[in-house]
Amino acid sequence: ALNIPLQDLPPSIGYSAPEQAHGQADRRSDLFSLGATLFYAATGFDAAARGATLFSPARQINPAISAPAEAVLAKAVRQVPSQRYQYPEEMQLDLERARNGEMPNRDALNNMQPLLSDRPNRFIPVALGSFVSVLLVVALVAVLAIRAHNSTTAKESVIPTATLNPTAVALAQRGIGLSTGRAIFDTVAAGDPDGSGQCATSAQNTGIVDISKPGAANAIGAEEAAAQALCKNDFGTAISDFQLATQDDPSNAEPQIYLADTKIQAAIFAAQNTHQPLPPFVTLDVAVSFAPQDLDVSREVLRGAYEAQAALNQSGALPGNTQVIIEIASVGPNTSGATLLADYYGAQLQHENPTHALGVISWASRYITKTSGQNLAQALVSLTKSNVPVVVPVVTTDCFPAPPAQVAAFCQAAGFKPFTAPNYFQLSPTDLYQAGVMAKIATSQPFNASRVLIVQDPRIVSNLEIAGDAQAILAQTPGISLDRLLSINSPPGGPPNVTLQQVVQEAEVQGANMILFSGTSTDAAQLAVDMYKANPSVQILASANADDPSLIGQSQSADTAQTAALAKANPQAMRNLHILGLADAGEWPSTNIPAFFNNFKQDFTQGPAGQPLEPSANAIFSYDAVSLMLDSAVKSNLLSTSTIPTPKDLIAALGQVTVHAPYQGISGLIAFDKNGVPDNRALVLKSIGPNGQYDAQGNPLLGWHDTVIGTFCATSSCTLGFGS
Repeated sequence: ALNIPLQDLPPSIGYSAPEQAHGQADRRSDLFSLGATLFYAATGFDAAARGATLFSPARQINPAISAPAEAVLAKAVRQVPSQRYQYPEEMQLDLERARNGEMPNRDALNNMQPLLSDRPNRFIPVALGSFVSVLLVVALVAVLAIRAHNSTTAKESVIPTATLNPTAVALAQRGIGLSTGRAIFDTVAAGDPDGSGQCATSAQNTGIVDISKPGAANAIGAEEAAAQALCKNDFGTAISDFQLATQDDPSNAEPQIYLADTKIQAAIFAAQNTHQPLPPFVTLDVAVSFAPQDLDVSREVLRGAYEAQAALNQSGALPGNTQVIIEIASVGPNTSGATLLADYYGAQLQHENPTHALGVISWASRYITKTSGQNLAQALVSLTKSNVPVVVPVVTTDCFPAPPAQVAAFCQAAGFKPFTAPNYFQLSPTDLYQAGVMAKIATSQPFNASRVLIVQDPRIVSNLEIAGDAQAILAQTPGISLDRLLSINSPPGGPPNVTLQQVVQEAEVQGANMILFSGTSTDAAQLAVDMYKANPSVQILASANADDPSLIGQSQSADTAQTAALAKANPQAMRNLHILGLADAGEWPSTNIPAFFNNFKQDFTQGPAGQPLEPSANAIFSYDAVSLMLDSAVKSNLLSTSTIPTPKDLIAALGQVTVHAPYQGISGLIAFDKNGVPDNRALVLKSIGPNGQYDAQGNPLLGWHDTVIGTFCATSSCTLGFGS
């Protein structure tokens, strides 16, 4: 690559390939030098000191070396280039087999007759034999180093192989890490909340799972069996087991993503072994938290990411039919692992980037507390230092990276420090913007509120921001009487706590005709029922944190089942509850609904009856995040059949998505300001009412009735981006 004349660099006898003495060299010459170096490390035989270019069988010198390792070394140092390893990937795969005790499956065993008469060196330390396993791990890194300057070309791709990197294993055992199938993280259903570790086996769930029977726990067992197969590069078994997992639990996107990834990796693996051009591919990492409180939103985000992956791969929308691999990046059982994962990911991205990773879709945390927010902010700082593009589908605090002036004092008091993050882009509107829209809705038709009571759940940072911003905005609105701000579920040391019943009493005493509520769906439903019993004329407008299907009687998880039952039992009370949603199918004209919504319902169902799941705002924004990142790469001519964008170039491309050149997603018009935050976003006012259907007992079923607020379409025809 540097065009250095070979004659200016005299070859090192014993460590340079024979052809270099004649001024000839290619990658096979580098592999000879690597093989000679490894031969010396494993045997103590110094070819330079002996002035030799021929090598005897390694086990004659050091019997502690395994037969597979000896075969790899023998092939690497053959005299004739055509008889050596032809590509670094070949040698890497054989090294991996040797480390697993497997003989190479190619012609590495031929011509292994002794070439030298040297007797075994009796002065080799005994510890040297035990060092070989470490040596081979180092060799994998060295092989990758050979191909450093070719890492951006698709034709030089290499799939991630089952290297037992000590750091990766240690992280994975804590439920932290990167996985395209070799680690299974969403294992809560099987009683393993920390994740199953790298190269998982179903033995961890012995007695819990039976992969021959349907069910969520058994699906995890099938996933773990697939992971074990992948670690042996047994793609056929892995595909079969992942298919079984998707059948056992069709609500879980993790096995669906791994199934798609494995099919792509199998094609790459086959091309490597037949010396065919490798199919082009890129990798996006979706960072999620599988903590119990974040599990629902993480699964929603992964569902949206899978739908984008499937749409792009099946349509061939990327240049040269480039395939998209989704790598799941788990931050562990809580967000404390986010910084560790970010550091590890940044190091992987800067070291050859063999997976062709483009950036991170982050992060899935339903409710950001002060602690989790600081953890995620530290992770973002790490990713910023590594120039990693970060597209955040739904963020739930305005405190990072650079808070608006109106909330700067609040963020500082909460312990958040502003920082510059040119790599940061979020799809959801700020809490300040949401608060302003809520205030405008409350004081406009059809509500025309004149006296407003504001209620917040201070355990969550975004609830504090939305409630505080709404209070400040309404305090400056003429003709509005504003009651004091009340706090429910207040933790020790927080604002004075009141119960929902006390909220109802306060509303009655003050004569409020509107309650602005910033809290969870569970409390929103209970407040609606309690308020309706006391005064059925009082309307409740809740923030997006309360947007959940349980409010129309549809539970997607155990923790919302009680809320769904309450909603179904009190349909009249629920009609007084309104939600400011971030995205919904109801924003689209009935004649122009994207295929995404039908595909989603077909791919993800729940329960034995196969009830289709509705895509939440988290799933919709996640879909848009994946599509937007790839669309930006294509439109900027950064992604082609032979090249992939550098992270820094992709950051610049995402920065071009402005109001002058917006992207049309499922969630509406997407455009960023100079801080990577939307200038504005279309929101949806979701009201609850009968959907025209009845249950078995004759009770009316509930549904959403939507009103779109703000600019939704980027063009007059509302044409979707290519990934949609």
